[in-house]
This record gives sequence, structure tokens and C-alpha cells, in this order.
Amino acid sequence: MKRVRSWLTVGLVSCLSAGSIRAQTPSARTLARGGGDSVLVYVVMAAVLGTLGGELAEAARDTTERAWQIQMPASDSVLWRPYRDFLWRTLHARNPTVQDSVIRTLSIAAPQIRNDTLTVSFMVAGRRRCGPKWVGSTTDYQVQAVRHGNSWEGPRITDVDYGDTGLCGS
Repeated sequence: MKRVRSWLTVGLVSCLSAGSIRAQTPSARTLARGGGDSVLVYVVMAAVLGTLGGELAEAARDTTERAWQIQMPASDSVLWRPYRDFLWRTLHARNPTVQDSVIRTLSIAAPQIRNDTLTVSFMVAGRRRCGPKWVGSTTDYQVQAVRHGNSWEGPRITDVDYGDTGLCGS
């Protein structure tokens, strides 16, 4: 699973970093609402999709619906909606219920731009019910891309933090 995720990440990032991507300059108010321009959102989502490589490969193999919590900045905006809809469809996602014993989460924070650098944090987590308690793991990522004139360079993805609550029974 780790090898698939790494391969997909390298592939997506290689495609993006092969050249620069032309973009508009979003206003501070637009960014505060989680918006931006379509290229900014594309840069962010290419990085996010690269980290979801294992989950995407699993969903391609097994079409069973899975409980997901997917949170995106301005997820109803015309810029983010296509990606949200793609993830729901591709991951065979559905809203969690009280009967679920496994819940996966993707949470993307609003993009921030300081000077020429775009920074976005996102988190991927999985929880499993073990009797009365939940255990699982969380990985926090940070995406950064530098703007050169009117173009964004390919994103750099960093694993910022990893947390694991242990296995059932521990």
C-alpha cells in the first residue's frame, strides 16, 4: 500500500512540476472563504490525491461503500465541488452512521498565501471501533508551492505529523 501511494504521489507531482502552471492572483477575502483560483485548487488537489493513492487503489479493487468524512474549504464552491464529487464517487464514500466500525477522514484547510508562497494543511485519518473506544492513526500534511510571476510551481508535500493510538486491546 505504501509503495502504491509513493508511486502515485511521484507520478502526480512529476506531472505538475514538469512546468509551471498559470494562475490568477486571488484576493485575501477569496482565500479566507476557502476559494482561490482554479489553478490554485488544482495544485492543492493534485497533492491531496497523491497522498490518497492507497485508498484510491483500494477503492478501484473493492467497490464496497466506505464511511468517509470529507471536509474541504468552500466545498460547495464551483472551484472545490468537482474535486469533492470526484472523491465521493471514486472512494465509494458515504456519510458515517452509528453502526460503522471504520471511518476515514480527509480534512483540507483553507489555502493561505504569504508573499509568493501558497501553504495548505490537510489531514488524512482512519479510525476503528474497538468495543467502547476508537483507535486509529492520523497523518498531517503540508503543501507548499511558490508563485513565479503568474504561475505556480509544482507542489511540495511534507508529512508534518503522524499520530497512532495503537491497536485494539492495547
